[in-house]
Amino acid sequence: MRTGAISSAADLADRLQAIVDERTRPTALRQIVGAHTDTGIVRDHNEDSYLTLSLGLDNDSQRQGWGIYIVSDGMGGHAAGELASGLAIRGAAELLISGYLAGAIGHEAVYDEEAARTLVRQAVLQANEAIIAEGHAQGNDMGATMTMALVSGDRAIVGNVGDSRTYLYREGKLRRISKDHSLVMRLVELGQIADEDIYTHPQRNAVLRSLGDKSNVEVDVFSERLRPDDALLLCSDGQWEMTRDAEMERILARDADPQAICEALVAAANQAGGEDNISVVLVRFA
Repeated sequence: MRTGAISSAADLADRLQAIVDERTRPTALRQIVGAHTDTGIVRDHNEDSYLTLSLGLDNDSQRQGWGIYIVSDGMGGHAAGELASGLAIRGAAELLISGYLAGAIGHEAVYDEEAARTLVRQAVLQANEAIIAEGHAQGNDMGATMTMALVSGDRAIVGNVGDSRTYLYREGKLRRISKDHSLVMRLVELGQIADEDIYTHPQRNAVLRSLGDKSNVEVDVFSERLRPDDALLLCSDGQWEMTRDAEMERILARDADPQAICEALVAAANQAGGEDNISVVLVRFA
């Protein structure tokens, strides 16, 4: 208004409405999903779990899309680990479906980023409480890591506890969104080891924060704006420790089909030793 670019009340109203729409009306992007899991070469059972849920609505030629994507790596030995990761997945998904998706499809629903961030944090906390309750009931010290993405159009809210990861793949490069809650990552942050040492450090499997450990677990939450041709990659440590970012980028670049990519990523992790359970979810946006 000071520069004269907005010269009338109508122009001002249009500009303000554009700002409101940009913040509250996500751009629709089509979600193409792949997922795969494997026990690996060394372990005798699979303690990982994953969930993929995509929802689309087309009304009056207006397309909208939402998604819930979760990877959880269970801990606690035979039977307890897979129980913990399953409880985590179900606990988080239950809250997100009832507390978010049910309202998001409403005709007058608008996008509220802070509300979405709060709900993702609450979903992870509900997963945590489910594991704690079952652990007490069984007298078992079970736990799990979790990384998840709540997607609404071109907006993604990522939450994580532990060292399962969510990456953004854009223009041929992976960028890690989530933050590892591990001893080796803490040593990297303190400058005591290099980032590359994460893969070979003798205490690389030491997790400093996990679900099931305590009721007031801290949840990291991140917001991302997505573009067409982007992808979200969620995986357990059995994937990223074996293949590393550069190799995952090569695999992502050589195929357009998310399911084929997921299967290739798991195969590469097994070829590299398959030292842990492997789970990967890939969501491409178009």
